[in-house]
Amino acid sequence: MKNASSVRYDFLTGRDESPLCPCWSGHLVHRDVVAPLQRMREAAAEAGFELAVASGYRSYQRQLVIWQDKLAGRRPLLDADEQPLDINHLSETEALWALLRWSAIPGASRHHWGTDLDVFAADALRKQGLALQLTAAECVAGGPLAEFHCWLGEYLKGEGGEDFCRPYALDRGGVAPEPWHISYYPLADSLQQAYDFELFQRLLSENNLPLNHLLDNHAREIFERYISLC
Repeated sequence: MKNASSVRYDFLTGRDESPLCPCWSGHLVHRDVVAPLQRMREAAAEAGFELAVASGYRSYQRQLVIWQDKLAGRRPLLDADEQPLDINHLSETEALWALLRWSAIPGASRHHWGTDLDVFAADALRKQGLALQLTAAECVAGGPLAEFHCWLGEYLKGEGGEDFCRPYALDRGGVAPEPWHISYYPLADSLQQAYDFELFQRLLSENNLPLNHLLDNHAREIFERYISLC
């Protein structure tokens, strides 16, 4: 039987799905998130939006595949302005910082907890015959999801939505702003506090991650810029 420390480690790093259950869309979320997320869905419907989930829980293995695909050129690797980069023309260090801007380290993603989701208005895209991109251009004035994100911002300030936040609303020099990324704050905040530097060091020492030697060399900076600062 695992001790409490191991159980915590497994959950925080995306290897324990026992606290999860599906929401209406079928995406896995933490069981404590189901009810408040459903209330958000109902509020969105009243405002004329069809709330949809692009991504909920994401396992360690799934995050690892994303990293591997980006380093192999099977998925686009973007610069700070969301423009594609040619992985073949980047040093390992340049590739690492580009990866960290848009993709969490496997084992260090808030999506591992089931508290964080990427959301959008499915009807807004469907009416215009557009596919979801999850880019800033979709969310700003003139973008197909601009009205939805304006509504979402107001909802998060009011009664019923105050338990959710946008952890990556601002550019703090680490993770790129992601207005579509919402987090169930009452639970996610405590989990964020539990994810300390010692746990991050354990992750790096026990897992042969892509670019692991660079992650080791920059561990403290990465932790402060991309994991603890949000």
